[in-house]
Amino acid sequence: MKQNIFQNINPLDYFITSWNEASWLQWYVYQLFYFEIGLLKEDKYSKLLRGYINNVIDIWSVVYFDEISIVSRKPKIKQNQDQRLHSTNSPAVSFIDGYELFYINGISFEKELWEKITSKKITFKEVLDIADVDQRNQALMFVGDEERDKWLEYVKAEIIDTYEKQTINGNPVYYKLYKIPKNEIFSTDVYAMWYTCPSTNKQNFSRVPEFKTVAEAMAWKGSDDENIISPEDWKNCIPLLDES
Repeated sequence: MKQNIFQNINPLDYFITSWNEASWLQWYVYQLFYFEIGLLKEDKYSKLLRGYINNVIDIWSVVYFDEISIVSRKPKIKQNQDQRLHSTNSPAVSFIDGYELFYINGISFEKELWEKITSKKITFKEVLDIADVDQRNQALMFVGDEERDKWLEYVKAEIIDTYEKQTINGNPVYYKLYKIPKNEIFSTDVYAMWYTCPSTNKQNFSRVPEFKTVAEAMAWKGSDDENIISPEDWKNCIPLLDES
């Protein structure tokens, strides 16, 4: 039936590539190309085709029944710089009917746990009680300063390097590189940076690869595929002037 409806009077023959909805969509897009470049004439079928394409663009999924089809529109999504589902102030996925999904750096959370973590109301003990290792590692980044210090003491974290800078206003900025030995929480040694944010004065704590100095770790954090910062470059950066 579909083939008869969308079969065009122009000389373009349909051939089956696979027995699924994607096959029909590929055929529609194939026809659309020839309409766009003018090799096929505009007619009522091409108008149906264009209408179909415009609707498909906004479709998340379709469930077919004998006499009715249920169509779900695409949700609104939020992602981090790595294109993973992520949001700490709202759902990462929101459907028009109110259905929501919560993610932190690509890791899924139930709403109640997500709210507790992102509001920083979760305790160190509650973090350790999270069974899922990926969720636990994300939650560790949100515990408060006092709870974080308890956690570092609990896991016998070792400070292997420190560094101090001054902002353009003369305010001190502190940095500490930690080594957290393999334990019941982590299967391997873990390295992490603790530092004060020069613009907000808040304490940040983030995992880094194995480094021996603060300068190496912070240079790695400030680099990307296109711009590589050396440890010496980072030492020469002035907070609030060259880095935020």
